[in-house]
Amino acid sequence: MGLNGIDISGWQDDLVVSAMGTCDFVIVKATGGAGYSNECFRRHADETLASGKLLGCYHYARDRGYEGSAEAEADHFIAAFRPYVGKAIPFLDWEADALSLGPSWAKRWLDRVKAKTGVTPGIYTSKSVLFTYDWAAVAKTYPLWVAQYPNYEETGFLSEPWTDGWDFGAWSSPLIFQYTGTGRIPGYGGHLDLDLFYGMKDDWRRLCAVAGASAGTGEVKEVAISRANVAAQIMEHFCNCAEHGYSHPGRHGTSGHCSVQTDAGVIKVTKGDRDCSSAVCEAWELALAGTQYDGLITRYNWTGGMREMFVGSGLFSWKPMSFNAKRGDIYLDESTHTAMCVRNDGAADLLAEFSISKTGGIDGEPGDQTGRESWVHDYYSGHWDGILHYNGKADGTAAPGESGSGAPSGDVSELAARVIAGDFGNGDARVAALGDRYEEVQAEVNRILLGGSSGGSYDVDAMARRVIAGEFGNGDERRRRLGDKYSAVQKRVNEILGASGTSSTSMDVDAMARAVIRGDYGNGEERRRRLGSYYSVVQRRVNEKNRERGYFQ
Repeated sequence: MGLNGIDISGWQDDLVVSAMGTCDFVIVKATGGAGYSNECFRRHADETLASGKLLGCYHYARDRGYEGSAEAEADHFIAAFRPYVGKAIPFLDWEADALSLGPSWAKRWLDRVKAKTGVTPGIYTSKSVLFTYDWAAVAKTYPLWVAQYPNYEETGFLSEPWTDGWDFGAWSSPLIFQYTGTGRIPGYGGHLDLDLFYGMKDDWRRLCAVAGASAGTGEVKEVAISRANVAAQIMEHFCNCAEHGYSHPGRHGTSGHCSVQTDAGVIKVTKGDRDCSSAVCEAWELALAGTQYDGLITRYNWTGGMREMFVGSGLFSWKPMSFNAKRGDIYLDESTHTAMCVRNDGAADLLAEFSISKTGGIDGEPGDQTGRESWVHDYYSGHWDGILHYNGKADGTAAPGESGSGAPSGDVSELAARVIAGDFGNGDARVAALGDRYEEVQAEVNRILLGGSSGGSYDVDAMARRVIAGEFGNGDERRRRLGDKYSAVQKRVNEILGASGTSSTSMDVDAMARAVIRGDYGNGEERRRRLGSYYSVVQRRVNEKNRERGYFQ
């Protein structure tokens, strides 16, 4: 008895979770090393939850080219995992280059994730690794997700997959068993890793739970009960529940209640309609209930009064549209409209908003008859005046990245050098690590890398590594962002990845294999076409790396 699931990464960028009807759970790669972030992570994780499936998130330890200390890699993962605390089981993927570091490194990562999130992570590795090292200290606290394959044959989900009949070393039994890397299930045209969870849905949910009280640190409390996340959870309920539609006359609901599961527990909201401002204000009013700031935000407000109320509370600051909005932040057109940011992953935000009644006017039947009276959708430019940004102090501490939250001290040039060296990660992880010094430090980084130092010189190698890491996008976007540096930097990228075409000896096979594994070269015939004469040698290295990762046993 158990649950069937899959684990996916950037390789499966075209997978649609809602199409995987026979799948009970999905474990999605979030990060690797101290700097790699899976571009598909947030989309696949959100799709998993929206489809009613159980969610897991994993980090690939010591991802080559992005290596960091156990603490740096844990922090990089935590930055991506924060929106899913309490909703997903975290895992450490322990294979390949990480193996030589031994269980002590893995335990430091696991301990840090547990301390900072309040959630107990699991560890993934191949069966053979269990008998190579002493895992007693890890097995005492952290559950096992193990991989072992009988062969390379295609198979669907199995209720009793093959095992070698041996024990599991320091663990009495695994939590999850991965039994193939060549699985085939309806809803996806390619191969998938297939997994069996030895438990039921309630067991999975218990493993997602935050042990806030026992963790005993203020940091856990802040992560576990992020008021911004609670507000976003309430707003997402408003937009996803058909009980709530748009009405200006009926902007505070009708009668009866819905129960919303949030990080702060179950919160009751009145059934019925809202308008744009009452919904956003109510979500924040309820999110702050029970804190010392209870009552500072009220649903009885309108767009023209929101800025004064939110900023006046001392919890929010007014930001220009150039600011990178966070989950729970509010886009505001002070004359006509407002919406909440419920996701930002470095691409376009997702907005939750109440739009217009099914009649095309300001009132109609209670509830959402169209699915678009209240809904979550991609960001649109609109006529926003600015962003109300939550400063994160409702629990007595500043949110990561805000003033008072431990932004690093030191000279800006010193911090910029550390950024270039990789000490602060990329994307949202860098924003969180630098706090309110992010803009000045990033400006100095850009100046150094884009031609501001040494008489207009710049570090081509450093910029090429950033391009390979995905920081400058692809195609025309990359050309636009690099400007007059494009030709030189792209030439170096091609050299690093082996695409210069000069000779087979000039290419970095490992770098190209990593690019293939990330999904940069597609699959099947597309990969063969794009790699050209390098296909055989690169694919051979890809296969070797996959064996190292336990995908082939």
